[in-house]
Amino acid sequence: MECPLRIWTIHKRHIDCPIKLGASFSYEIIFTSEEGTLWWHAQSDWSQATVHGPIFVYPKVGTTYPFPKPHAEFPVVMGM
Repeated sequence: MECPLRIWTIHKRHIDCPIKLGASFSYEIIFTSEEGTLWWHAQSDWSQATVHGPIFVYPKVGTTYPFPKPHAEFPVVMGM
């Protein structure tokens, strides 16, 4: 598969090509109305089950939580 200057990223409509060995990639995600904890994971064979983690999206500055503000946070990521 020829995909010059492209990387594999699964979108709603297509899949891009893989990142070459030694190369880097930055992906910009713009959150407009999301709040809370979102989840990301790899999209490649076995790593889909092993490479994952949370993305924390806090309320905008000046807005309040819909519940009492927590005293502390402890991310817990479970895996196999």
